Amino acid sequence: MVPADRTREALARLPLAALPVDDDTRRFLATLGLSTLADVQRLPRATLGTRLGASVGPVLSFLDGDDRTPLVPYVPPPTPQEASEREYGVAAQEALLFVARGLCHRLGGRLEGRGQGASRLELHFTLDRALLPPGESASFVSSLTLPSPLCRAKDLLAVVRARLERLELPAPTLAVRLRASGLVALAPKTLHLFEPEAKAERALPRLVAELAAEWGEERVGLLALCDTWRLRERAVLVPLGAAPTAPPLSRLLSGAPEPTRLLPAPLPVAPHEVVEPRLVLRLAYTEWWRRGGGPEDYLVGWVPSAASVGLFCKREGGLFLEGWLE
Repeated sequence: MVPADRTREALARLPLAALPVDDDTRRFLATLGLSTLADVQRLPRATLGTRLGASVGPVLSFLDGDDRTPLVPYVPPPTPQEASEREYGVAAQEALLFVARGLCHRLGGRLEGRGQGASRLELHFTLDRALLPPGESASFVSSLTLPSPLCRAKDLLAVVRARLERLELPAPTLAVRLRASGLVALAPKTLHLFEPEAKAERALPRLVAELAAEWGEERVGLLALCDTWRLRERAVLVPLGAAPTAPPLSRLLSGAPEPTRLLPAPLPVAPHEVVEPRLVLRLAYTEWWRRGGGPEDYLVGWVPSAASVGLFCKREGGLFLEGWLE
């Protein structure tokens, strides 16, 4: 903090780079042997005004301690990212993990400082063009969607490590950029004074994110019950924390026998393979706006070859085994 009557003295200690002039004028003043604003303040005002031209008024006022320029606050970029460039191509996985550790440490600090978590990470690689096959792009991007937003550096590193271990780059890497998108605000949580924090609350999102990075986002999530009459669509895989509100079970009960096990895909069967089939449910134009199609008859019958009771669906195209009633 500088008193108003001593602003000129405080400015005198600043380097020449603080003078609000263009680079050419600043270089000219440096060739005269000037290094601080005190050196510029001692120059004759007439000669200084000739050199500065139209900007002489604001500059002279600035040297006297009167700066009317509006302050421009620093606004951080909406999407935080960290980058690292190498002088030589990096191909070894250990070297890439070393680079990723620094990127995750800095990016995690930014996210925690903002109180935000990233639901998506992007790894941008700049490859050595000289070692690429002709026509190949030197840019390689690997994206991964996180089932639950993460912000801590060690959690980000665990996810990035899982992806790098399965990643095969066509050439050594010259630069790596880690970008966090899909930012969401993380609600602060007050820790209990006497009870330890539940470790699962921090470990589960990280574990699920690691599995998604290793196996693929479409194969990791939670099973959620959906409000639909179609048996195969009642349980769907949704991202962690995005499960829809489960409908009341009474809305999905039709009085028909419910299968205990569904097959991965309907299996076509011949009518003579089913003993005493009986109709238990008919669905006619269910969700016609999305699917269309005709009615579907669900039947229950004995399958001698499997010695079990099966659930069958009779629709256009034949008879299909959907599951078993055990």
